[in-house]
Amino acid sequence: MKIPRLFSPLRHLVLSLAMFSTALTLAHAQPSGDGEREAKRDKMRAKVQARIDAVAKELNLTNAQKAQAEPIKKKYRQEFEDLRNDQTLSREEKFAEGYELWQSALTEFRTILTADQNAKLDEIMESNREKRQARLEKWKQRRQQQDASDSVDGP
Repeated sequence: MKIPRLFSPLRHLVLSLAMFSTALTLAHAQPSGDGEREAKRDKMRAKVQARIDAVAKELNLTNAQKAQAEPIKKKYRQEFEDLRNDQTLSREEKFAEGYELWQSALTEFRTILTADQNAKLDEIMESNREKRQARLEKWKQRRQQQDASDSVDGP
């Protein structure tokens, strides 16, 4: 089962994926001290908050909408935290459940938006999708070039 990528400022706005993203990142990182780990989480939280602010500004959310979004963020932040801390699931299972949580949060978040804001949200998401695809293609090209130069150099 192919699981879509989870990187988008909107997704961070809706879900506050700081904990989930940090968990995936730290799963592959070298073990570090608790202080270092907490510093990385704080840095990730700051990045997420910046994305949230940017998307909220782009959608021109009202104060009432921001207030309505807070409980949604808190609810899903806790669910992602619980998922991150679940030691019984594999990385792939966590990713799949995280995607389902994201879908639920996005659906719930969309209920507080106007039709124009939902249309703008669709545009933002499509733009992010295109940017991710472009970065992936660029990465693949660099990887192919590196592999080709490695095979020319030989062992």
